[in-house]
Amino acid sequence: MARTRRLAGQPALAVLALGGLALVALTQTTGLANRVVEARRQLDALAKERAFLEATIGNLEAEWNRVAARDAVENLAARELGLIAPATPGALVIVASAAGSGPAPAWARVLDAVGGGGAAVTAAAAEEARRP
Repeated sequence: MARTRRLAGQPALAVLALGGLALVALTQTTGLANRVVEARRQLDALAKERAFLEATIGNLEAEWNRVAARDAVENLAARELGLIAPATPGALVIVASAAGSGPAPAWARVLDAVGGGGAAVTAAAAEEARRP
């Protein structure tokens, strides 16, 4: 009569198969645990780098505010460029001729339209006032 082979009849083979499965499972579990530990280490390193960069940004913003302040800019301009900041804005004196002599010449109107030329207009008005 033919006998069927069973795993139960082969205890050494069953133990060997279970041992192999246990070894594969242990290897996979260890590998996974190592990857988790490495990922946590990288996360901690990134968190420390982020904190360092945020502190650096804060220091740079504080330095920017210090050097961009009006007093600092004026001191730097005075020291390096020799500029002198006036204590008060200068006074603007406008001289108008007493005689209302018609419309202004064309060149004066052009200068007035595009801006500037105030000194030239004043000089021209003074010269016209001197003419007979």
